Amino acid sequence: MADSPPQEPKVRRFFLPSRSARLRIVILAAAMLLLFLYGQLFVPGFDLGAIFDDPLGIGGWSAPTPLQTDAPEEVRARLAALVPLEPTATREWEQFLGPARDGRAGAFKLLRSWPASGPKKLWSVAVEAGFGGASIRDGQVYLLDRQEDARDVLRCFALESGEELWQAGYEAPGRSSYRGSRTVPAVSAQFVFTAGPFGHVACFDRATHELVWSKNLLELDGRAPSWCYASSPLLVGDAVIFAALAQDAGLIAFEQQTGALLWKSEDVGTESYGSPALHPIGGREQIVFLGSRGLFGFAPESGATLLHYSGFQPSLAIPAATALGDGFFFLTAGYNSGSQLIHVGSNEDDTGFAVSQLFKIDREGAQIHQALSLGGHLYANFNRNENTRRPPGLVCLGLDGSVRWSTRKEPAIDRGPLLSVGGLLLVLGGDDGVLRLVDP
Repeated sequence: MADSPPQEPKVRRFFLPSRSARLRIVILAAAMLLLFLYGQLFVPGFDLGAIFDDPLGIGGWSAPTPLQTDAPEEVRARLAALVPLEPTATREWEQFLGPARDGRAGAFKLLRSWPASGPKKLWSVAVEAGFGGASIRDGQVYLLDRQEDARDVLRCFALESGEELWQAGYEAPGRSSYRGSRTVPAVSAQFVFTAGPFGHVACFDRATHELVWSKNLLELDGRAPSWCYASSPLLVGDAVIFAALAQDAGLIAFEQQTGALLWKSEDVGTESYGSPALHPIGGREQIVFLGSRGLFGFAPESGATLLHYSGFQPSLAIPAATALGDGFFFLTAGYNSGSQLIHVGSNEDDTGFAVSQLFKIDREGAQIHQALSLGGHLYANFNRNENTRRPPGLVCLGLDGSVRWSTRKEPAIDRGPLLSVGGLLLVLGGDDGVLRLVDP
């Protein structure tokens, strides 16, 4: 029988990408590795998984479940009986977030409906880019501006007309990735106090418009935070208080009239951008400051540490603590730091202060602006770097930490600020610049 012709061998064929496709894969993998390394080294709260988790934001934001803690029953009873603080009834706004530094104005009433074109614009003036705000006293508006990355300039306008009445400044060279001033002046009967982004603090005379005294916090062993100084000055008695952020001078107090050093506090952490405030705790007034090393309470007369709660240490502490009254404080921050409600009360022997945590929210919190306490609820802009694809928007929390409502994408609001006026909320969109009136 004749031999059969040889069969062609069977060859398994595998798909091999082209050389250009392989090169693209290698480049993509290298880019991902660089992104991961950069995030781990330089971006607080970086979460690589969040980049790939629902990248189109189709699923929407999921409200977190607060973790209830074992706070003493006495503390929980005090929270249940807490009477909401009333907003200060004044038309002045002479410092950061108003007279009580709580972002609430009680002496005004707003229309609950606006025309399609919005409220009537009374006046406007041109200012440089920045993140600061205005203070108001005796019919005059004060704003710290920046000029050409070279000078801090205090500008004064007439409240009724917007006319610029005067300006004064000083040399303060410096440039940052987010340019402009970041603070709100503090105004007394005689002086205006300012804090610039590069550590320059100053006192101006309201009558003569002259620079009375100035300091450079960096020359006093201050440590500039990564995104520049952003803490607004606080007036207490005859002192003006700034955040120096030095190891031996977290906060620093000067005499208002002369600029003479009064005291320095302990270290509060370099990456601290919030502003100090005066609150009663355990029967005495304390200067309360939330820094990257925790929540502090300092004696106004000496700067001595009365309270240090290290149970909440944001990598970047930007929002100030929100006081609810009777020793209750809401702490929140971005960069996956989360949020907490705590109570600060006196120890049984009255020798110090005891802190109880009532609830804790993992990861979710306000990145830039502090929360508002209003009518037994907390209102905060929970948008942060890690949830831009699924924004929570403006969020209303109960005092048990549960989310009562949130605007999410309708509207998202980005990282804009909020104020309470006459029981309503004014919210400014951080991305679109739209001013919105919200009935809570």
